[in-house]
Amino acid sequence: MLLIGIIQLASATMMLDEEVTLELTVPQVSGHEFVSSMEINGVEYMSICECVSPELTEQEDIKCAPSIITLTQDIEAPGTTLEEVQVKLETGNYTFVNVYSSSFRCIDGRITEPSLGSFGGDLGEFALALLVYEDLSGSRLDEDTIRLYLTEYLECMEQESFYWCNDDEAVGKVEKEMGIEGIDFYNPREDLEEQLLELLIHPDGIGDLHIKNMLKYPEKYSVRKEAVELLVKVFYKMLWNEEDSIREELYFEIYPGDHNETGFLEVRTLEDCFVLEAAPLVVPREGDKDNLSLFVHHVDAVNIKRTQLSLFFGEKIAKNQDGITADKFLSRMKHHGLMFMDMTGSIIAGNLPFFTANFEN
Repeated sequence: MLLIGIIQLASATMMLDEEVTLELTVPQVSGHEFVSSMEINGVEYMSICECVSPELTEQEDIKCAPSIITLTQDIEAPGTTLEEVQVKLETGNYTFVNVYSSSFRCIDGRITEPSLGSFGGDLGEFALALLVYEDLSGSRLDEDTIRLYLTEYLECMEQESFYWCNDDEAVGKVEKEMGIEGIDFYNPREDLEEQLLELLIHPDGIGDLHIKNMLKYPEKYSVRKEAVELLVKVFYKMLWNEEDSIREELYFEIYPGDHNETGFLEVRTLEDCFVLEAAPLVVPREGDKDNLSLFVHHVDAVNIKRTQLSLFFGEKIAKNQDGITADKFLSRMKHHGLMFMDMTGSIIAGNLPFFTANFEN
């Protein structure tokens, strides 16, 4: 049975009856750059990538004015109720951000800050792009090539940081396996790094539920396990290399405590916000562990981010050769991304109620 709730966004608490204006920062192009555009559903997307970006900016007003949230319960199951999710959304204070300029956190109900959520966070989306590139090019990427591609992406991405996560349970298992307590996983001792890397690419050493299950069940995802393992290794090696300034672009977080999610919330936005690349930040859990905790997935925002990744791999990496175009790359990312979403969603939330929140006029 489909349950529906309509939530009026009151100006007293959310101020969304007025237009939301965001400032876009676009690097001025000079020197080593790539500029490209693609048309998707009649909308032209432009990507400007520069390895050295000056401080010059161009301002553009983004206006989207959702006045209600239409909340639907798509799947009934034991867990949180429609009314409880409705109360959570009614009391929210929503900030709309530019998707291209924002990081995506992992889908995890222990997050207590306003965020955009995607499976695997930024690293999960980059893993998807790498796997699509391997599929389209017929190649098998080695560690050096993956490091090169990730470095180039970090140097030209619009967001301030590239995000991935782990959790207390996973790093605790790594410490137990090594027989060492209190390891600094953000900057470990050099003599521990090799053994740490082997344990941190194992599913037991991964707290991000998406990458964890992708490596645990590669046959279910139809992926080359080694490519994902190499990306995880590259991420940690970059994070731990104090001599390379690129580590400053990485944001690594270890979530405390245990999972206690009681529902899955998919966030959608009205077409104007989608076209203008804006999405609302949502808090998966307010306050302590006893409060309502949800898996939160920004499905429309993820598709916006994939246009950026498709332009990067299609134009900058593949250079439109061998039939690999940004359009084709995006289509394949959406196809595989949907399959990955269904698989991880069924594993982590298959027994939970499923809700959709549409921010609309």
